Amino acid sequence: MTVRRVVVDHVLFVVADLDASRGLYTAALAPLGYEELYPQDDCVSYGAEELDDFTICRGEPVTTAAHVAFSAEGRDAVDAFFAAAVANGATVRGEPGVWTQYSERYYAAFVNDLHQNNVEGRVARARAGRRRASPSRRPLIRTVQGTFANARAPQGSPSTRAEQKHRACGDTQQSKTGKRNLSRDGSAT
Repeated sequence: MTVRRVVVDHVLFVVADLDASRGLYTAALAPLGYEELYPQDDCVSYGAEELDDFTICRGEPVTTAAHVAFSAEGRDAVDAFFAAAVANGATVRGEPGVWTQYSERYYAAFVNDLHQNNVEGRVARARAGRRRASPSRRPLIRTVQGTFANARAPQGSPSTRAEQKHRACGDTQQSKTGKRNLSRDGSAT
């Protein structure tokens, strides 16, 4: 059995308006099974089972242009994450659906938070021959670094999955508004 080592222990985003960001993240992460843990005057941490893996804190300079992906148990959770995020101030980056440039089973949705960070909800699917981690052992956050470390190029592919992830994280085109939107085939719109 392959054991996946967690590459990043936790992530912290610095935000300008803690109340607005808290509203967005609390609503968006709830359908994924994550709750507020350890709220303080200037920070709120999120996680499950008392493990705070993601934190937002008021301060300067704010975190911008980062990418963080949160694991979901199913497609309905990803859809609810997306709806709640958009209803609470996030902008659409990529609507819920299968993102075939990653895999035929990669179901995800992408939003930009209040500081244009790319926030993703995704279904964690086990690959053939691998056991799926129990909910208490699955990572809350699947980071770009973790994805790169575990990516393998498909046979005969001109680009690696890591390069595809790079493109999807916004390292390609920008629209005239400066915001990057994605289509499910990986092209920037």
